[in-house]
Amino acid sequence: MKWTEANWRKHAKAFPVFLAPFAQPMGRSERREGAALYVEGLLLPGQRKSIEPMAERLGVDSQKLQQLLTDSPWDDQEV
Repeated sequence: MKWTEANWRKHAKAFPVFLAPFAQPMGRSERREGAALYVEGLLLPGQRKSIEPMAERLGVDSQKLQQLLTDSPWDDQEV
């Protein structure tokens, strides 16, 4: 199966359920939501995988992704 943006969008509804056990140790709902968006951005088709282009493809404010990576206190061992 070729992984395209259309294919991703078709299956995206199941993604939060799949990711939930991995994101749970991150604590606050904002962190869990940011983590889901970040992973989704990495999986979506696109050449650049930095914050700005991923946020644009996801249709979210880049601050949400930036805060997850720079300001969120979570234990990487637990995640």
